[in-house]
Amino acid sequence: MFGHRGASAHALENTLASIEAAISDGADGVEIDIRLTADDVVVLLHDATLDRTGQGRGPIRKAPWKKTQTASLAETLDLIGKRCSLNVEIKDPAAWPFAREMIRNSEADVWMSSFDIPLMEEIKKEGFPVGLLFSSRRSEKEIILPLAKKIRPRALHLPPELFFGKTQFPVYVWTINDPVEAERLIAAGAAGIFSDDPGALIGRLRS
Repeated sequence: MFGHRGASAHALENTLASIEAAISDGADGVEIDIRLTADDVVVLLHDATLDRTGQGRGPIRKAPWKKTQTASLAETLDLIGKRCSLNVEIKDPAAWPFAREMIRNSEADVWMSSFDIPLMEEIKKEGFPVGLLFSSRRSEKEIILPLAKKIRPRALHLPPELFFGKTQFPVYVWTINDPVEAERLIAAGAAGIFSDDPGALIGRLRS
C-alpha cells in the first residue's frame, strides 16, 4: 500500500507531514511529485503553480525555494531513510538532473515514474529503477505490455480502467480510496494500491 502524495486525505499533499502520516499508518511506501524551483531546488509539488495547495503564488519555476512552503526532495529522503519505499513521480523533467545524485546516494528504496515514457527509458538506462505511468486519457491497453517488455520497469502504474490483471510486471493501481475496490483489485492480481488514505485501506485489507 502506497500513500498517494503521502496520506493526503489527512494532511496537505506532498508535505513532510503527509509523508509521516502515511508511514505512521503503516504504508509500505509513499508516492510524491517533484518539480524545480527558480533556484534549482527539487521540491515536492504536483501542480506547475503553488496556488492550489496554498504554498505560495504563481509558477514554481519562478519562485525561489525559501519563498515557498514546499518540502525539498533532500528533506524527504532524509525523513524516509529505510522506513518505507519511495516512488518519485517526475512532473518536470528539468528536475531530474538535480535529483539524480541525491537519489543515487540515498539509502532509501526509490524508483522513478512519469507519464513521459522516453524520460523513463533514459533514466532506466542510467541504472535507476522506473515505473511506467499510464493515464486512461492518454494511453491504450495494447501499448502497455509492449512498452514494458522493451523498458523492463520495476512496476506498471495504471488507473483502474486500464487494469487487466496480473502480468509479469507488478501492477500498482491508482488512485483507490474505496476499500471494497481495493480488495477486488488485489484479488484480481494487483501488486499494490496508491491511496490518499492508506491507513483506512490497510485496516480493511489486513482485517
